[in-house]
Amino acid sequence: MRRRTSLRKSFALAGASMAAMLLCLLIGTSAGAQTLPSKITWIVPFGLGGGTGTSALLLAPKLQAKLAGNGVKEVKVVSLPGAGGTVGTKRLFGSPADGSVIGSMLPAGGLAQSATRDVGFDLSKFTYLAKITTAPRFLFVKGDSPIKSLDDLIAEGKKRPLKFSSAGAASAGSFVLANIIDKTGIQVKDVTGYKSGRSLVVAVARGDVDTTIKTTGGVITFIKSGEVRGLVQLSSEKDKDPFFPDVPSAEALGRKDLMAGGILYILVAAPPNVPQAVADVLRNAVHQVISESKAELESKAQVIHAPATGEETTMLVNNLIKDYANLIALYKAQQKK
Repeated sequence: MRRRTSLRKSFALAGASMAAMLLCLLIGTSAGAQTLPSKITWIVPFGLGGGTGTSALLLAPKLQAKLAGNGVKEVKVVSLPGAGGTVGTKRLFGSPADGSVIGSMLPAGGLAQSATRDVGFDLSKFTYLAKITTAPRFLFVKGDSPIKSLDDLIAEGKKRPLKFSSAGAASAGSFVLANIIDKTGIQVKDVTGYKSGRSLVVAVARGDVDTTIKTTGGVITFIKSGEVRGLVQLSSEKDKDPFFPDVPSAEALGRKDLMAGGILYILVAAPPNVPQAVADVLRNAVHQVISESKAELESKAQVIHAPATGEETTMLVNNLIKDYANLIALYKAQQKK
């Protein structure tokens, strides 16, 4: 009798263990297959021809495939340009927080424009999913300019005001320049009215201005043709543009003090208050497809492959917000003089 009782207990315990294991597996499977909306809209706040739009077009079908097991049947890229990227970013900010809308973002533009007007969104509140690229800003001069180095530029800028092509008071480049003025003592005369980043560099190539600040995006042909020349990348050695290794970083020149605001980032974000389970699935999938797309992003979108996780991207934006608060204060103080 005792043996039969022990045997029954053993079977009962084994059955209970198997049931518990099955329950754990079911719970784990359910959590791993978090259901998302069948259609995800990917907002690009610019046209689709540049690095931001092209990278989204490359990544969207891969993201769709990655999230198929979560019920996603379509990831559609939509261009919503206007007001330097703030139109599309504002739309993203006000979109449903259910995983149905994500978007590309260049946070520096929003921070710059928020210095002069209400842009309709708060960069600290987005749900950040990943970083696609890190693009250092360059100081450019004309290809045959007598200014051959950063030291030459500083020396010339102390003799006379350097003409600087600018998109206006709310441009990120003007705030980055404010830091350079503060740290070097150069004199600068803003020449405004340029409507695009490309036109800033065209003005340098024509000799209309002495210098400007911009990334290489959209102007690589001018650099390769020798019409313009980079003097310095406003970055650390780690964040240098690998396509232009001969242009020194500010760090390599011993001028880390010139790096504030010197990096442009293309990020992927979702609206504020996305549920944690949904955010986790999106973060994991977006980061994976970016990490797996180095060759295409660099060859077709012509952007530097520099992926970062959602958590890393959130920290990056928080630091950028602090940097721009200081840059904007510097700019405003200089305008009062």
